[in-house]
Parts: sequence; C-alpha cells; structure tokens
Amino acid sequence: MVKAKYIARTIALHSDLGIPVYYNEPWNTGIVYWDVSLLRATYSADPQSPIWPQPAYHALRTMATVTDGAKPTDMNMEIEGLEMPYDTCRLKFADGSLLVGVWLTEHASDLHEPVAAMVKLPCLQATKIVGIDAINGTEHALRSESSPESLTIPDLMVSDYPTLIHIIVSSP
Repeated sequence: MVKAKYIARTIALHSDLGIPVYYNEPWNTGIVYWDVSLLRATYSADPQSPIWPQPAYHALRTMATVTDGAKPTDMNMEIEGLEMPYDTCRLKFADGSLLVGVWLTEHASDLHEPVAAMVKLPCLQATKIVGIDAINGTEHALRSESSPESLTIPDLMVSDYPTLIHIIVSSP
C-alpha cells in the first residue's frame, strides 16, 4: 500500500507540473529485495507462476486513467483545516471540467487516519462533483456548497495519498 500511495502522489504531482509519467520496472519480479515491480513476486519453483497485481498496479492504472488528457492549470484552490504539510494538483480537461487533488505529505503508511479539511475553489460553479479514490478508482458523490464567491467542499477526508475531486463546471 505504501508503494501505491507514493505512485499516486508522484503521478498527481507530475501531472500538476506537466511532466510526462513513465514507470520503468512494471514487470520486474526477479529482484524481489528491491520490490520495484507492479506485480507480486511469486515462487518461480511453482509449477505455474501466478501473476497478481500489487496495489501499486491499481494506483498506476487509476491515476493514468483519471489524468488522461488533463493539463495543468493555475486556478486558485484554498485548503482549510489541515495543520500538517500537504500538496495539491490542479488539472483541466479539454471539455472544461477540472480534476483537483489534495494529500498529506508526511511519510505514507499502510494505515493512515484521514483528516477532515475544507476545499474552496474561488469563482467556480459546478453541476456535478465526484470524489475519486486514487488507489482503486471508486467514485463517490461529494457534498458541496455554492456561492457567487466560491465552490466549497466541506469535510473532505484527506489522507497520505491523493484524494481526487472531478468537477464538472457549469456553463456561463
């Protein structure tokens, strides 16, 4: 899980900076003490060597899918309620929809207790807001509050890997 979280963080940050993402060792299960593969190391002495994906595989697949076609944007995003260091990504798609993310930058761990935060996006109106889990791709509708000044997402649970928010922007 820790490797999956760092992969999700890296792809989110690289996407925000406009850096192409490339993973060099997806199939290397031979050097098990480095654990660089996206697949679980199995015993080669088995009559059949089953190949099972690690959570890192699912994180890479999810992040590649949800960021496909997105470009960095410099829109403002305010995060309130986090007392520890965090990072964000802000992406825009050709259709005008947005993908934003926030995560805590402390050392990732297998078990991490998420922290509630409030996300404010100034001067933005949306027709639909969906939260996306960066590891497994599950989607959930998010509660939001709209005013002429901002779009607010209260009580967003932020963890040590990206919490992604897909925002379908209202037409002017």
